[in-house]
Amino acid sequence: MTDILYAPHPPHLSITLTEAALARLDARLSDLDALRRAGTLSVVLQDSADLLGAHLIVRDDTNGEEWRASPLALDDDRDRDRPVALPGRWTREETARRLGLAGARATDMDASALRSVVGAWRSGLVLGFSRPGGAPGSVLTHRFDLADVVDRIELEFLGDEGYRPLTDLWAYRLGEGGHLDTWRGAVSTGVERVETLRWPSV
Repeated sequence: MTDILYAPHPPHLSITLTEAALARLDARLSDLDALRRAGTLSVVLQDSADLLGAHLIVRDDTNGEEWRASPLALDDDRDRDRPVALPGRWTREETARRLGLAGARATDMDASALRSVVGAWRSGLVLGFSRPGGAPGSVLTHRFDLADVVDRIELEFLGDEGYRPLTDLWAYRLGEGGHLDTWRGAVSTGVERVETLRWPSV
């Protein structure tokens, strides 16, 4: 038996949800046991808490395990001499797998076009990839929570600089039925198309 507690932020009430009800809010959480076995429950739950703007607690009554996530928890560290707090410095392949993004229908466009899209969002997440220190491939180096004014301003500043030194931007928010609306922007490709995005293979 799994208990799920949902509390909108700022907390003024809490609701106990079934797994099915939670999945209607974020479809990635439709199989909590599978996420737990894969070792990705904590990061997906935190991602979901940010997108929902809600505190989430998942308790496993059989063994007492508990997972907690709160909105903006990864943005508490404001030491801007280093990248914002990240769930991990993952490759694009790892990011797609760990955050449940693989296979999502997405709009693929140039990063400059993506800027106007996310500028209209009230909430959502933007991930930035780059190649720090001459790394052979892009890794996750930036995470912007659009519900946070500082993150939003920093993303605007990056946009003013053409998003350099980033190589890719991934942006997503929760849509109808808890499914992700996802966009990916390549920096300075000049390509704009809509397709079922072929996420990096895992």
